[in-house]
Amino acid sequence: MFELMPSQDMALCPGEVTLDAETCLLMYKGKFDQETGTIIEPQLLFNSNPPRPFDIPSEASEKRPAEGIGQTESRFVNGPLPYEGWRNPKHVELRYVYLRDQIIVDHEGVSCGTPGATTICLGDPDGYMRYILNHIEHLRADTVYMVHNHPTGDPTPSDADIAATSYVFSKIRQLAGHIIIDSGKYAFIVPDGTSYNVLPLRNLPADWTDPILKPSINHYLLGRTAKHPEQIAAWAKALMNDNDAPVLIYLDDRLRVRGLQRASLKSIFDKNLMAKIMPQTLIDFGVNGAVAVLPGGLSSEVLGLARRLVHSHILWAVVVNSEKGTPFGFVAETPNLDYLGGKHRSTFAPYYIK
Repeated sequence: MFELMPSQDMALCPGEVTLDAETCLLMYKGKFDQETGTIIEPQLLFNSNPPRPFDIPSEASEKRPAEGIGQTESRFVNGPLPYEGWRNPKHVELRYVYLRDQIIVDHEGVSCGTPGATTICLGDPDGYMRYILNHIEHLRADTVYMVHNHPTGDPTPSDADIAATSYVFSKIRQLAGHIIIDSGKYAFIVPDGTSYNVLPLRNLPADWTDPILKPSINHYLLGRTAKHPEQIAAWAKALMNDNDAPVLIYLDDRLRVRGLQRASLKSIFDKNLMAKIMPQTLIDFGVNGAVAVLPGGLSSEVLGLARRLVHSHILWAVVVNSEKGTPFGFVAETPNLDYLGGKHRSTFAPYYIK
């Protein structure tokens, strides 16, 4: 039987899994670690609800941050600057924007260079908060905003985003809010994290389409969302009808297909090679995980290698076609928030961005 829900023997703490009201997917909550200042966004898991209509996004070339110094606060909060300037389709970047008399006077930030996770600081969080306070004094600023992006295109704040906002406000009372930017809309979290709104960007044309996510080679699966396990099983069957070579399906944390890639059996079953290349490949696709679709007729020994790729957190799941063409799959563990393609996120050192 094909199943992508957690194994029966997995112990999930109460409150770790909730139902996302918008997508009707089971959500394994993200977390905010105050000791390291790390924000990890939630992973969404399958449930048995039927699929809904989907939108096919587009993907475009990465753009460098716009220079916002000199812009007014009203244009920054409500205008096109957050959308046009600081979107990155591959990974999360978090910035602090400093204002004096409602004019932006500086901005700087941090990133881990990975999808679905970032940090609010370089080094010790409390020490970095003191650095921000000193920078506020040096700039004679009176207001600070936090700004970060969600590569999935959905700016809805996670619990981790809200907790991080509340933490920063407890240290920096000049914080005026936390803005999350992405596809045609943005979220605004109030400074103490007690509430937020998701709002459309103003003055977008009626025929506006997202310019950041347009594939170089189109495919009917790109942009589709897997709302239940059988849907990926059906995709596996269709992909194997096209070609008997293994296919990697790259999924964002909303389980939307962001990429498809042919691979050889030799490379798929080379665990050391996969552990080496998958973290960067996931970053290149702007996703947190991948599912491998394999042809039928493989030996039990080979299938055991595939299972180990899942248990090592290199792949989220493996789907295999039987000799009769019926897809089946291995039980996948709950996607582990601490790993990206088998590599622990703590090994991605945070770095300064401007």
